Amino acid sequence: MIEDEVLKLIAEVVEIEKQSKAKQDVFGYEIKKKTDYKDLPKYNSIYEDAVRQRDRIRVHADPDHFPSLLFDKRSPNQTDEQFDYVKENYQCTTNPVWIDYQSVIGRSFIDTNWNIIYKEEPEEAQDFEEYTTENLPIYGSIENFVTMVLPSIKGMDANGVLAVRPYRFKLTEDKDGNAVIDDQERFEPTIFYHDSKDVLLFEDDFVLCVDDEKSIVLIGKREVKEGRILYLY
Repeated sequence: MIEDEVLKLIAEVVEIEKQSKAKQDVFGYEIKKKTDYKDLPKYNSIYEDAVRQRDRIRVHADPDHFPSLLFDKRSPNQTDEQFDYVKENYQCTTNPVWIDYQSVIGRSFIDTNWNIIYKEEPEEAQDFEEYTTENLPIYGSIENFVTMVLPSIKGMDANGVLAVRPYRFKLTEDKDGNAVIDDQERFEPTIFYHDSKDVLLFEDDFVLCVDDEKSIVLIGKREVKEGRILYLY
């Protein structure tokens, strides 16, 4: 995409948010009332359903998570002190079912059940097999990610997006002293995951996601780390 097309996508996101009834930024906070789902921005056709499904599964998958949605309606005459008591003493009893589910899926990753056949690489190219089996940033190898990370995150949030992008960019200075990406260094691609709540625009030929990291922006005369970082794949 050219720059003008990217700017149109960002403008589309801004317009969607203007039409939303959400009382605050939907990123970085937990939905605690069922009615809040209807107020979520309509970023894409499945956004509300995807976020709702993720939250429902998390109740069983994360034993340390207190499911506020299940207690959205308090008992008649329940005081704040009584509610806090319920919250402090809540225990997840369905997590063993989630663990069993993950164990069943894990059987497919027994070494004798699968194999990767690598193509021969040209001598002048970096050894792709060595990179993906020993040097993959963050995870160490594709096998580590697929067997130890992927089942859990995709099981809990099936509509999240897996993306491949450079782990980081090495910068250098151009002749004018500006910081630019060093095109003499190889990129180090690796796998990133975007929660379904962070998937904004989703089409057949592209997806636009917001990252958890913030960028520095100028508000008035102050620099604050509140800007969004978007990735277009």
